[in-house]
Amino acid sequence: MACIVFAAGLPSSGVSAGGFLKDDLDREPWEEGETKLPPPPDASRLIEFFGGQISPNHFFIDPETIDIGADGVVRYAQVVRTSGGATNVTFEGQRCETSEVRLYAIGAADGTWKPVRDSRWRPVNIGSTKNRHEMVLARDVFCPDQSIVRDKAEAIRNLKGSFKAKDSMP
Repeated sequence: MACIVFAAGLPSSGVSAGGFLKDDLDREPWEEGETKLPPPPDASRLIEFFGGQISPNHFFIDPETIDIGADGVVRYAQVVRTSGGATNVTFEGQRCETSEVRLYAIGAADGTWKPVRDSRWRPVNIGSTKNRHEMVLARDVFCPDQSIVRDKAEAIRNLKGSFKAKDSMP
């Protein structure tokens, strides 16, 4: 009986027979905009952000590389310095609407970018200890309240305040 009541309530809740919300049917399919690789990060401009309580690594963003695209993607160059002394440089994007992240390119030792061959969107691991820095960027820096930041200045303010947000980590 409960199933019949639930099914009968679907049309009034805005869900069509196909299982999609009516707004989803009216919405144009999302298309990613063109992605241009920025100049390599400049070590003198790097802003450190909180990467999680477990990681011994240090995480940085070059604020000059932050680009808030018309397609709803925030793109940025990230530098990770490991506890062992290695430095990893990546160019990534976060899509706030879907809580996804994408790796576009990896920085080479000669300062050039090497595009990733099979670059795909994947979910940000919210609540996971793996790649916690991605969650910090999504939740506290680029997509606060699951909405994309208004401009680069807001992203930079959030980036600088990420260590203050660490006390609220799940």
